[in-house]
Amino acid sequence: MENTKPFLLIINGPSGVGKSTLAKKIHSDYKMSYLLDIDKIKSNFSHFRDNNAVSVSESVSLSHAMTEHLLSKGFPVIIDRMLWNEYSRSVEMFEEIANKLNAYFIHIDLSADLETVLSRADARGYPKENEGGLNREKVITFHEKTKNSLAQYSVGHTIDTTTLSEEEVYEKATQILIKAIES
Repeated sequence: MENTKPFLLIINGPSGVGKSTLAKKIHSDYKMSYLLDIDKIKSNFSHFRDNNAVSVSESVSLSHAMTEHLLSKGFPVIIDRMLWNEYSRSVEMFEEIANKLNAYFIHIDLSADLETVLSRADARGYPKENEGGLNREKVITFHEKTKNSLAQYSVGHTIDTTTLSEEEVYEKATQILIKAIES
């Protein structure tokens, strides 16, 4: 799809709701869009697991700078991220960048019940214990923290993916995005 004005799309939610799947599908629809992966930026810091607070903070700061640069050059930016820590301010800062650059800002929260999230995460599998990363307990913790954060802050759009296929989630998100950039 072609777009005349850049957009920033944030796809938020806990592990197992389909953020990455949706982000990749939308990313392929928009020529020269940039799929910004904050977790990949974080993993580029050596010993990031030993310095989690610093690596997360710096990754988000770098993401802000990258988003600002890309939007200023006219490129759409898509971010899929579980934003629950200081949720409101993280989203607000991205929105401020988009507004400053006269870019569209679209925020979609994906959700699913815990049973569904665990089933999807189990099917995907977990890294070995010594490799760090996601495990079943973290999926439960992240689900609760994200749910609690979303209850505290108003969001743009919410899609419950519990009973939806990947294609149905994609169709709903695409409708939200098209409506936002055509208004």
